Amino acid sequence: MKKRIDDRSLGEEIISGLEEALAYEHGELTDVKVTRATLASQHSKVAPAPVYRANRIASLRERLRLSQPIFAAALNVSPETVKKWEQGTREPDGAALRLLELAERHPAWIIERIGATSPRSTEKTIPAKFRAAAKRSSR
Repeated sequence: MKKRIDDRSLGEEIISGLEEALAYEHGELTDVKVTRATLASQHSKVAPAPVYRANRIASLRERLRLSQPIFAAALNVSPETVKKWEQGTREPDGAALRLLELAERHPAWIIERIGATSPRSTEKTIPAKFRAAAKRSSR
């Protein structure tokens, strides 16, 4: 492997840099220059939010085994909004689309936001695989 000017290999330089980064994170380094870069729109691309139609929203809620009011509370929208989404008289937009995407991709995240009043009601409402995932992620 080709050696650097100070006779360290690339691997040694990488390891040294990582050790320095850890020391900085732990507060062990002072008087260091930190450069942060902001992602700008010309250098990044954010995927558009997916489209959620009535049947997809109802299917998601049913998969989670949640009532419309509980699903609405977990998403921080009104039960009437969820009802209209599922009836197709209104379509979600803006941040609601991202919330639905999050609920679909990470159902345990939604389940964590629901405070069941008793273990018995939890058993009936929340599928076991989601309860287990929510317990693991809250540790």
